[in-house]
Amino acid sequence: MKNNVEKEVVIVDLENCKKCTHHMDSMTDSVLCRYYVEVEYRVLDKSSKKGYVYVVGCPLSGKKKK
Repeated sequence: MKNNVEKEVVIVDLENCKKCTHHMDSMTDSVLCRYYVEVEYRVLDKSSKKGYVYVVGCPLSGKKKK
């Protein structure tokens, strides 16, 4: 039997992501991040209510939230 564990999805505003030292570049649907030394793509999502653009799964915001 599988243990279904839901993980909390951490989101960060795109403007705060651009200020981060690990931020490299922004594209239409993703950003480039080098937090883990290698270049990684992070997915962007748009809030339907307010129109804000968020970065899904930022490793820095996961450490701040406890």
